[in-house]
Amino acid sequence: MILDYLASMTTISSKDCIYLPFTIAAFAIMRVMITNHVLKPLSLLIEEKNRFKFVHRGFDCLHYITSTILGTAAFSQRPYGHCSFWFVGCADYIKCTGDTVICSVFEKVYYLYFASYYLSDVFWIWTTKDVVMLVMHHIVSITMLVSCLFVARHMVGFCVMILSDWVDIFLYSGKVTNYLGYKKLSDLLMVCFATAFFYFRIFGCSLILKAVLTTHLEQPHHQWLWFAAKSAFVGLCCCNLIWEYQIIMALKRIFFNNDKIHDTRSDRADGKVQKN
Repeated sequence: MILDYLASMTTISSKDCIYLPFTIAAFAIMRVMITNHVLKPLSLLIEEKNRFKFVHRGFDCLHYITSTILGTAAFSQRPYGHCSFWFVGCADYIKCTGDTVICSVFEKVYYLYFASYYLSDVFWIWTTKDVVMLVMHHIVSITMLVSCLFVARHMVGFCVMILSDWVDIFLYSGKVTNYLGYKKLSDLLMVCFATAFFYFRIFGCSLILKAVLTTHLEQPHHQWLWFAAKSAFVGLCCCNLIWEYQIIMALKRIFFNNDKIHDTRSDRADGKVQKN
């Protein structure tokens, strides 16, 4: 019964924006509850220098696990589901669906969950070192997602959402296992992160962006918003290229300078930036 309802078709329009303040508030409250009453007590079991990082990156890890499961399940029921891992033939689904987005209930739930995290994360973005890049990334991501919904070309935004989740699940799992002392598992997850980043965020996003820029389909309404969506997508790809460069430089140090595998985007701990 529930699965049938989630698979049923619905719409997303500007009228649904009224739900966002409530979902953002609910997500923020959930984050405070989990970090203060679950992750903080658990952090007492690990080294003191890693406790702050464990609490905040631990929540990010839980979020991306949940978001990846939601997104994968939502996409698996749709004809463009393969575009979340295989990017050939995705141009056929870029077209405008009409005055509003036509999608499954599951996709709508996934969108609200994803957007609520990004929009509420502004209150916690200070917990990371790479604040400027993350702010830029969040701005272009939200701009692209919102614009794609208004122009009723949701497949583009939804694909980028799931591609991001599939990468970040390895990144934050690697961070958390490192804080817990499972170094070998953390190293493996970080290698998976580097591989997934190139495949999904560089290769995959580039192919989808190419399809967006070269497939000339009529946009019957909000033409300027479609231009904004494409521009934001280009900006997002630029952010990904900067991070890919950082990953390549880190790999170079590991293979040629015997550096250890570690997170170059370190977190703030007790108000200070840790170098490693």
